Formats: sequence, C-alpha cells, structure tokens
Amino acid sequence: MQYIRSSGENNAHAIRYLQSEDLRVLDNRLFNNKTCNSFLNHVIIGMTQLGQIMINEINSADDDNRLHMDYYNMIASENLTNVLKICSDNLIIHNYARVVSKQLNIINVGQLINEFKFPSCDKYKSMIVSIINNSGVLLKKLVARKNLTYGIGYRDGIFLETNQLIQIRSITTAKIKKRLFRQDKVFPVIKEFKLLKKITHPKEREIAFFQLHDVTLSNEKLFNMNLITSPFCQICHEIQSSIHIFDECINSKAAHEALDSFPEICNNQFLESNTKSLIKRLLFLNKNRRLQIEYFKAAIRNRIDDLETVIANKNKLKNSLKPP
Repeated sequence: MQYIRSSGENNAHAIRYLQSEDLRVLDNRLFNNKTCNSFLNHVIIGMTQLGQIMINEINSADDDNRLHMDYYNMIASENLTNVLKICSDNLIIHNYARVVSKQLNIINVGQLINEFKFPSCDKYKSMIVSIINNSGVLLKKLVARKNLTYGIGYRDGIFLETNQLIQIRSITTAKIKKRLFRQDKVFPVIKEFKLLKKITHPKEREIAFFQLHDVTLSNEKLFNMNLITSPFCQICHEIQSSIHIFDECINSKAAHEALDSFPEICNNQFLESNTKSLIKRLLFLNKNRRLQIEYFKAAIRNRIDDLETVIANKNKLKNSLKPP
C-alpha cells in the first residue's frame, strides 16, 4: 500500500524518488525485476502476485464471463519478457521474445499483439506466431480482443476485487490482504520494519531506515554527488559505503565487540533494538573519526540504565492503574 500510494505521478514525497531511483525501472508496472533493496523486493513479490491473480482470472474466465476491459489492457501494458516468465517456461519462446523485442522494438505485450495482427515484417512472423501459440491461453485471449489499448498501469487503478477497479486513494492494507491471502494463511511481516518500530529515538529510527534502504550518506555517496573530494573512509582508507560504516570499519568492529560485553540485552528485544540503534547512530556521526571500545561500552551502559529506568517507571504506572 505504501509503495503504490507513494509512486503516484502527482506525489512529490521524497520516498517516491528514493524508491524509483532504487528500482531503476518504470514504477508504473506490475511486474518488475528484483533489486538489491530488501523492502522493494517485498514490494515486487507482492505486485507480481497481484498481477498473477489477474492473469489467472483471465485464463480461467469462460467466454460468457465478461471481465473488465482493463484486465486485458493492464496486462497488454506490461513488459513482454516479464509476462512470458509467468506464462511459459519454454526457453525457446523466451529467446524468440528477446529477438523480436530487439529487432522490432517491441517492449510490451500490446505491441506484440499488434504485430501479430498487422505484421510489419514477414521475417519474424513465425517467431511471433510461436510466442502466441506457446504461451498458454493468456495471449490468445488478448488477441481475441477487438479493442485493446495499452499504456496504462496500476496507478490508473488496481483489481483488489474481481471486476472491481479500485483507485489508488482507496487502496487499503486490508484490501490487499484480502486479495492475496486466504483465512488459513498468515500475512508475512517484513522483519526489518517490525524491528524499526521498537526503536524509540526518532533520529536512530531514521538512520536504521536509511541503512535499510541503502541511502545512508556515506563518503561514497557524497563523492558520487560531487559534495566531497574523496570516497574513502578517513579511518580505514577504504571505500566508505553504508556496509563499511556499519559492518566493516574499525569503529564498527569495536562497537560490536563492546556489545558482546553486555549479554543481558540478548534476551530483551527492546533493549537490544535500542542499544544497536544507538551504536548505528554513533557510527554514522563519527564515520570519519576513530573511536575506542571504551567509548562504546560507556554509551551502551548509559543507554541500558536509561531504558531500564523507563521500563521500571512504565511498570510502576501500570500497576498503579490496576483496580485494587
């Protein structure tokens, strides 16, 4: 829901630009390729499943069962090779699709259907016929449509109920769940975002969020933006990426060694999340300055003492509100 809403063309929210930059493809498509971003991969899986349900409904529809015309138009607007991955496991067909895409500049399914109906070149006609005939019933049903338009995407609406096109502003998590999952299935929670909710400090939650999206302002990113003159870590003299700051730097190794000195946090997820978020904040703020293990130990001890005081006060307040 968050991705669909933030990807609208008239949405000026920064998240839209971050996601579009990371995905590096047209974000108006249901079917996309995987990225290195954990959150977007969950999005791609969910969007692909929504598109798969539409394809299944087209394939299983009787001739008398009239589906909304945008079922066909949305699939016709999708990337040809991405749709064929779902429709067919025939590698020869996939190779034919790559050839006609390159030679005839065919990108989406609708263009292939038009080329099939009105050939512009006899040279690749047999390949196109093979693609249509060996891709199940989906492409044949698209060919049978008298009027087929393409160029629309899920921003124009999405089918979260059979034959009911729902606009972006009306999409809810509950409707997506209902479309994707049955009563006997559990809706998967993205583990990383579940842990973000346990971080109480907003600045630390922000740093953890940036790390998750791989948009932390490391020296490498600042150098690529022409804001600094060197991409190297001033401590280790290696390329300073987000991974380097939080996992590979000398500071990071000292921080993790300091964390190992406090085994009591391992059995308390609240303490663990908030001490680790503090460490990430310290690593980010001091990414160009050498820190000693004693510094991290003192910071962790202070954080644990503060959190234990907060927990004790909460329990005291909760007990005082209980009826006698």
